[in-house]
Amino acid sequence: MGRLARFAVVASLSFGCSQHLEVRAAETTCERQPHQVGSVIARRREATGREAPALNEVAARPSARPSARPAAFDAARERLAGLPVDPAPRQLILSRHYLTSNEQFLERFRPRVEGKGGVMLGVGSDQNYILAGWARPGLVVVSDFDQVVVDLHAIYRIFFKTAATPEAFMRLWYVRSLGDAALREAGGTKKETSRRRYLFEQVQDRVHTHLWMSMQRFAAAGTRTILDDPEQYRFVADLVASGRFLAVRGDWTGKQTIREVARILDDVGLDVTTLYLSNVEEYFPYTGGLGENLAALPMSASSAVLRTFTWTRTARAGDDGYRYVVQSGADLRAWLASGRARRLRDMVARAEIVEPGPIWLVGSPGP
Repeated sequence: MGRLARFAVVASLSFGCSQHLEVRAAETTCERQPHQVGSVIARRREATGREAPALNEVAARPSARPSARPAAFDAARERLAGLPVDPAPRQLILSRHYLTSNEQFLERFRPRVEGKGGVMLGVGSDQNYILAGWARPGLVVVSDFDQVVVDLHAIYRIFFKTAATPEAFMRLWYVRSLGDAALREAGGTKKETSRRRYLFEQVQDRVHTHLWMSMQRFAAAGTRTILDDPEQYRFVADLVASGRFLAVRGDWTGKQTIREVARILDDVGLDVTTLYLSNVEEYFPYTGGLGENLAALPMSASSAVLRTFTWTRTARAGDDGYRYVVQSGADLRAWLASGRARRLRDMVARAEIVEPGPIWLVGSPGP
């Protein structure tokens, strides 16, 4: 039995926000196809163009801070370079490892974040690049408590720096020899390079298949992303090349990483304008470290909080089993301060269904 056949990837967990990955020899979930971006775009239907209703505004701060200047992003980036990491978890949730998102309707979030700029804070893997292409932030910090998710982001970083176009980026994932060559030529220590090449060998086929299928789903929804839009791709690639897209090992319930991110952003005068939590909140109560970390983040009424909430354990056609839930940063802070939300479900129970989407909009806790 070969090395690949023996190896079931102990890859990554993004708190259940991503697709379970188990790679075995010659095993994929669907037949791999050449990426033909042009044909996908040609089949794209018109977007609805409907305006999303504004998020409820209950100020946790008097107002959003003035538009950030590049100097503030650079100052934050320099300080975040020395960010402390939380201890590795004793056990991964569900004892599974996740590398690719199974949230199939991220385009529902697009009207809430498009062009927001500022700082984006997220969790998970590929979905952060998609969201960044829409939000156009000046700084992105992705915090995930599985080190292999962080290692995967290192591969993404190298590929973004190597490929000038979405097509070239997809080809690095599709042709193993090209991707491996990019990793070998990227520099770094021998140990780092070996680690990345080994991970790439195990996950390359699965990640490419996922990205290809995601591109088709977004195209069918009339939504362009970094995978087929050269402008969005170039923006994110430049963000990565400038060192303003950071991936760190951090525990959202821990006492170091997220709190230090909050402190640094507050010190340099930056708010979190887009907070993407996937379904982290399903696993932990707010009464512990998670609530304290979220409350520490500098956010305002104009900050958008994005998360998913499991509605059914069985995905069906046109339904991935998640509710897509949005909220303003001010309203999240108000809920946490009120003590009325021990878990996410307490807020979701008060949510209003709005369009386009559908999206579950959580307002303020009220008086």
